[in-house]
Amino acid sequence: MKELDLALEILNDDLDKGKHFNDALSDVFKKRPEERPYRADVSGLLGCELRHHELFTYLLNSNEFEEFTVEDKRVASLGLANDYFFRHFERSKMDEAIKEKLGEEKFAKLLPLLDKSGNPESYIPESVERSSNLFLTLRYNIPEWLLKILLHEGHAATYKTIRELQKRYVNFVRVTNALNPETLGEDFKGTEIKGIYAYEGKTPLRKLDDLKDKVFEERPYVKMVYDMMGVPSAQNILLYAGQDGDEWELEMLESASEHSNVNIASQNIEKKGKVLKAIKDKGLKNVNFFEAKNPDEMVAAISANCDVAIIAPRCSQFDRIASAPDYLLHFNADSMKEVYDMQIKALAGCAKHVEQGGRMIYCLPTISRKEGRRTVEAFLREHPEFTLDEQKQFFPFESMKVAFYYAVLYKGEKAKAEGGAQFIEAINSQTASVASAESK
Repeated sequence: MKELDLALEILNDDLDKGKHFNDALSDVFKKRPEERPYRADVSGLLGCELRHHELFTYLLNSNEFEEFTVEDKRVASLGLANDYFFRHFERSKMDEAIKEKLGEEKFAKLLPLLDKSGNPESYIPESVERSSNLFLTLRYNIPEWLLKILLHEGHAATYKTIRELQKRYVNFVRVTNALNPETLGEDFKGTEIKGIYAYEGKTPLRKLDDLKDKVFEERPYVKMVYDMMGVPSAQNILLYAGQDGDEWELEMLESASEHSNVNIASQNIEKKGKVLKAIKDKGLKNVNFFEAKNPDEMVAAISANCDVAIIAPRCSQFDRIASAPDYLLHFNADSMKEVYDMQIKALAGCAKHVEQGGRMIYCLPTISRKEGRRTVEAFLREHPEFTLDEQKQFFPFESMKVAFYYAVLYKGEKAKAEGGAQFIEAINSQTASVASAESK
C-alpha cells in the first residue's frame, strides 16, 4: 500500500531526523513528483498520527507489544490513526498492508486494538484515571510537562485551552499596502483588523504567483499591536524580534512611516531573507536592520532613544500547537530556562533605548505565566523607572482564539506618550473582532 509506505517514510524523517512535518512531507514529494497524487491522503494520515501521538505511544508501550521494534510500532500507530480518527482508507486494505509489514503473529497481537471503536475517550484504557493529568495527555496530545505549565492558570482555563487547540487552525494573512484588497478572491475573508484576512483556500499561499510579495502570513495580534501602539505616528521606533518567522519585521515595514527612524534588531539576520528583500524592494532608507544575538548589547547600533519599543523575543510559541501537529515533539522543554533568561535580557536591553515618557510593549504568543507575568515582574523589580500600565493574557478559548500575552510599560511615573491612552480602550474593543473571522 503506497500511502502507508510514504507515511512511514515521512514519519521516520520527522521522528528520527528532526525534520518538521511540512518539511519532511515536501522533501519526499519534491524528490518523487510522480507520487504527488498521494500527498493529500498521506498528509491526512500522518497528521492524525501526530495529533494523537501520545495516545498511540502509550497504547503500544504495554508489555504485550514488547517484541515490536520501533518501526513496527510506527506502522501500528499509522494503522490506529486511520481506524480511530482518519477513517479514510478501507479497513481491509489497511489491515493487509499492516499485516504484510508486521507479519501474522504481530498483526494478531495488534488486532484487538484495531478492532476498538467508539469516541476518542473510549480508546484510552479504563485503568487511566479520568481525572488525572495522564488522561488529559492521552486525550488531547499535550505532554504532562506542558500541562504543569498551563495549570498555573487554573484547571478550568487549562481544560478549555487544550480542547481549543484541537480545533481547525485558521490561517491569517496580511495584505500589503501595495495590493488593493478588492482584487482578492473569495478565499480571503476580511476581519475587523484592517489589512488582516482569513485565508480559506486549499492552494498554499506560496503557489499563488499573482500574490507573491503582496501578502504574507501574520497572526492578527501582530497588526493589532502595531495599530494600538501608534507605530505610524511614532518618530523613533525599536523592534526587537527574536521569534521564528518574519511577521513582526514585515509588519514594521508596512506600518512605520517613511519619516520615522526605524530600528529592527534580529537574533539571526541570515534567516531573514524576506525582510532584507522587502527593505531593498521598497527602497527604504529609514530602516536600520541589524543583528543582535545579545539584546543587551545594542548600544552601538542605535543612534537615538525611541518613543516606541516593541519586544517580541524568543519564546515557547505554544500557539503553534494548533497549526503544527508535531510542534511539541520537536520542542525541547529543557531549553525553557535559556528562553526565560533571553526574555529578561530582551526587556533590559530594549529598556536602555526608551526615552523618558516612551512606551514599551512586551509581546509573546504563549500561555506560560512564567514567560509572561513573572518575567515582567522580575524586570520591574530591577527597573523602577518603568511603570506597568496594563497586561493581559489571551487564551485560545477566548474571543481572539489565540495564545497571546502582552504588557505595556511606560518609562517615567505615570508618563503616557501620545496615543498611549487609547491603547487599552482600543485593544479591548477590537480583540473580539478576530473571533468573527475564525468562526466563519
